Amino acid sequence: MPTTTKLEAMAVYQCTMRLPDAKIMIDALNDHESLFRACVVDRKLIALVTD
Repeated sequence: MPTTTKLEAMAVYQCTMRLPDAKIMIDALNDHESLFRACVVDRKLIALVTD
């Protein structure tokens, strides 16, 4: 019989992002920073989803 695992709450965000230019891409690759994080300009919590 399969067991179920209770999921924790998940946040839903609205992100405003910019297109990466060459400098952002080079910095992200050299510093091992996430390209996603380097491109995020603004992040706003929209909702929390719970089971």
